[in-house]
Amino acid sequence: MNWEAIGAISQGFGTLAVFITLIYLALQIRHNSEVLEAQIEDAIATGFMSLNATVASNPQLGRIFVQGCEDHDALNAEERIQFNFILRAYGSHYLRMFQLYRQGVLPRDRWEFYGREAAQHFATAGGRAWRSNETNPSFRDFWDEIDRFEIGRVFSLR
Repeated sequence: MNWEAIGAISQGFGTLAVFITLIYLALQIRHNSEVLEAQIEDAIATGFMSLNATVASNPQLGRIFVQGCEDHDALNAEERIQFNFILRAYGSHYLRMFQLYRQGVLPRDRWEFYGREAAQHFATAGGRAWRSNETNPSFRDFWDEIDRFEIGRVFSLR
């Protein structure tokens, strides 16, 4: 066997090794993307579970949340502050999902699911009152985004 044949065989093995490596890397990237999506969904669910547990475990907060959503004007000054913090917590959670969507991390179909939910939250009487508060300028792009969703009938918490 001459050196040219040995060189050609070596190049063939080298090319095959590069091809196998590229396939392996593509599979790893795909797997990592799937893991990242699962971690994002888990973080979203954990956030909602924490928020919901906080409101549900305290009957007064639960009442304030329901009352505030349905008739914001019926809340006294202290209750409005609590209601503001509840909506800020939910709003910030939704806003973070929107930011992840804009960064290309959260898939469009998942964002649209959560976006419709957010649109319903902030279409209640209390949600609209909170949205109009000028102390919430960081939400402007978010409001524009959720306003595009058709939400149908606004849910009632009673």
